[in-house]
Amino acid sequence: RHLGLFLFIAILVYTLGWHQLSAESSIGTAITCWLLVVALMVLYPQMMFKPQSRLLVMDANGLETTIGTRRAKRAWGDIRSVTDEGGYIIITGTNSNTFVLPPRAFPSPAMRASFLSFGQRSVAAGQCGVN
Repeated sequence: RHLGLFLFIAILVYTLGWHQLSAESSIGTAITCWLLVVALMVLYPQMMFKPQSRLLVMDANGLETTIGTRRAKRAWGDIRSVTDEGGYIIITGTNSNTFVLPPRAFPSPAMRASFLSFGQRSVAAGQCGVN
């Protein structure tokens, strides 16, 4: 994937008229641009992270998430999986967006287990078109 990005940037540098530069300068410019893009790919998730508390509600229709005044809803058909990984509940959407719920998000292990079980059943039903 990174090689494709490098090639895209190299072609872009060439088509923008920088092809008149020497081969070494063109390669250096392409590598610099590539490094900047890779750095942005690493930094973007950090910049978009929302440290505010999030409210996540599951019901028969799907998930609803609230951060401050922002709200979003996802139907169960839009959720790929609800899994338990190392004590964290991982909810992954079909668009690959992910919610990571730490154990501290639940008042008790029983509530966590109930939340996990309901989510897994609902995803299975939503993927079968039952929901």
